[in-house]
Amino acid sequence: MSAFAIGLPLKVDKQPHKWSRNLCCTAATPNSNLRKPRPVTPPNVKGGGLPPFKLHVAPHLRDYLQAVQQYPSPLLRTRRHNTFVQPADIILRDISLNVDQTPTQLDAFLKAGPRRNVYHANGVRAAVVSCGGICPGINTVIKEITLCLFRYGASKVFGVRHGYRGFYNSHWQELTEESVVGLNKMGGSVLGSSRGGFDLERIVDAIETRRIDQVYVIGGDGTIMGCHKIFEEVVRRRLKTSVISIPKTIDNDIAVIDRSFGFETAVDEAQRAINAAYTEATSFPDCIALVKLMGRNSGFIACHAALASEEVDCCLIPEEEFVLHGSGGVLAYVEQKLNEKGHCVVVVAEGAGHIKDQGGDIGVHLMNETKKYFARKNREISLKYLDPTYQIRAIPTTTHDNILCILLAHAAVHGAYAGYTGFSSGLINSRNVFIPLEMLVGIQKKVDTMQSDWQRLRMSTGQPDWFFQEDDMSTDGAGV
Repeated sequence: MSAFAIGLPLKVDKQPHKWSRNLCCTAATPNSNLRKPRPVTPPNVKGGGLPPFKLHVAPHLRDYLQAVQQYPSPLLRTRRHNTFVQPADIILRDISLNVDQTPTQLDAFLKAGPRRNVYHANGVRAAVVSCGGICPGINTVIKEITLCLFRYGASKVFGVRHGYRGFYNSHWQELTEESVVGLNKMGGSVLGSSRGGFDLERIVDAIETRRIDQVYVIGGDGTIMGCHKIFEEVVRRRLKTSVISIPKTIDNDIAVIDRSFGFETAVDEAQRAINAAYTEATSFPDCIALVKLMGRNSGFIACHAALASEEVDCCLIPEEEFVLHGSGGVLAYVEQKLNEKGHCVVVVAEGAGHIKDQGGDIGVHLMNETKKYFARKNREISLKYLDPTYQIRAIPTTTHDNILCILLAHAAVHGAYAGYTGFSSGLINSRNVFIPLEMLVGIQKKVDTMQSDWQRLRMSTGQPDWFFQEDDMSTDGAGV
């Protein structure tokens, strides 16, 4: 695809590429139409201006349907013309550069939002499905996708119940503007949910039989993988159907994006649990309060909630190796805090220590090991254990999280009508963009323990860096 075809005045390296993704681009020429800020030449940056960037463009219906028609957007009747996104509007992924070094290639994405021209006429038939675990905000996303579709003139919007299996089990319900009123105030998912049940042929057969023009899939990394397979099968069958993902994970472990909806709500509610644990810990002598939070593979909730609380003495996450026993272990550190303050608050993510990978429960394991440790020392302690997992998952969103749900839902619908497919809406540098699904498949975001968030937490808790206590680690054969 040429730069002209995507409406961008860019010089494109002639390299083979799949769809219109990963275009290797250089900064636009001086006479281009791209709006530029006041020219500034940073010191030691050769040539000044933007460094080379790679533009990740979502696939488009025109990539495999040459005769697809274009129409004026129905929103032209209701929106001011200057509120439409221009074809050349992009968002850079990295905004922090070192001016003393030659800049490396940057990643860029198309800015999300309504376009002046659309590729789906009035009368669109759409389907919405939610898969995986429940999460604050799902109902808001369902509501806002539905309302936005009707603003564009859609004729039918269907909710597919109980995940992917609902496509071929005929668990479809019609969504109307009236039926989605008030959903944003409810937790859970009005469409229900489930794990598994993915049968590609039967799912796409149902999409084709029911003449669905747009499919919206709400889910995490496994669901996104399924969504990408649906997109590929739709392309193989040459169906004029846009397939879009709205990323959902309470753990905030989806790659590329700043954060997923539900995460901020989870941190807010987790902080309340930590504060309750702190109250318990300070009300009893020699009291240890242990709070287990979500995060099987990524410890973002535990990290952010512990930092926000400011009452946590020790935080354990999957990304940080640690040992329980020995002079440099977690239990010795907990004993030190008891001696200093008379109480200790410990937060642990469910995947910490990788006990869960072996079918265990790190919260229960840590609680039992703590009891044994102090029993051997003939020291009486009071131990309080809190697991607010299901309470956190089931609540409605906070105000800011609810706004994020609205933005992601609207961006998904705008992208579908603009003809894009095989993409996910998501925040990058606090701006909504279209992200090709293949960039999200099979990749999980992790807490970088060498970067600022984790280092701020360690500064707050005062806990040691377990990883570098090699002498102490050698005294404890079994780790956790």
